[in-house]
Amino acid sequence: MKIVCFLGLLVSGIFASEVNFIALPDNGVQPQALVDSKGVLHVVFLSGKSAASEVMHATFDESSHCFSKPTRVNSIKGTAVTVGSIRGAQCAFGRDDRLHIVWNGNQMSEDGKRSMNVFYTHSTASGSFEPEIALMKSGKFLDGGATVAADTSGHVYAMWHA
Repeated sequence: MKIVCFLGLLVSGIFASEVNFIALPDNGVQPQALVDSKGVLHVVFLSGKSAASEVMHATFDESSHCFSKPTRVNSIKGTAVTVGSIRGAQCAFGRDDRLHIVWNGNQMSEDGKRSMNVFYTHSTASGSFEPEIALMKSGKFLDGGATVAADTSGHVYAMWHA
């Protein structure tokens, strides 16, 4: 068995004869990795400025030890945050291997002020991502990270602490 680590993220296995460390593309931080039903490893991570990051997605080719070209997940540039108790985007696979992603981030209001919110998006059949939507409709203070769960029946659950 082999363990693959992405900047310290343990991907698979408990005991291994080999451990590989592979840097995330785009100076990525705070990764989460999942394997889809076809055995493809997907990595979601943040890249860019800590107060205005991008949510990125890439797949990893085990045979070449290379990532695909990363795709930006968030359609509104700079909506993710990597500071404080926030620990990156969270993801889950649902029906038809659709990737569901949530993250804590900034949102610019009409009066020019930034406020925290929880954002959600999911992949499409073509592999692109829908524009994100803000989920936090009440509450003022977002604390920590959000999480997401999905099932093969099409149900998606997002949770956060505010």
